[in-house]
Amino acid sequence: MELKIYLPSGRCATVTVKEDATVAEVLRKAQDAFGDGFVRLLSADGCSLDPQQPVELLQSGGSLTAVYVRLPKVAATTQAFAAWCEGEVVTTWGHPDAGGDSCWVTHRLVNVTQIAATRRAFAAVADGSVVTWGAASYGGKTWL
Repeated sequence: MELKIYLPSGRCATVTVKEDATVAEVLRKAQDAFGDGFVRLLSADGCSLDPQQPVELLQSGGSLTAVYVRLPKVAATTQAFAAWCEGEVVTTWGHPDAGGDSCWVTHRLVNVTQIAATRRAFAAVADGSVVTWGAASYGGKTWL
């Protein structure tokens, strides 16, 4: 059975699997074809496919869309949390004096690749710089 797999960017790969294969096998072949680790396949109507589903339920020559499901990374002080996905917005919540309020550095939290925490402050690597927020006595309110 031959299936076309599309990425949202428009890139396409054709994979061939046996009739008794599962969606998980199609996913593995698509990941090999693209050299990337996306984690979900969607049917033509946009429904997420169960990895254990047999491909015989799909139409040979049909198309699927491969999508990334990025789980956020989380860092925590004793009283606040920061969550982010690379290339997306950093969200903070919790006690403002422990890093739960990052509004005064939000404009600097661009292209964040890593966040670390002390007891009451956060430090982020953003666009090659270090940005911190939270309690000054614990390393907050500075940037390098």
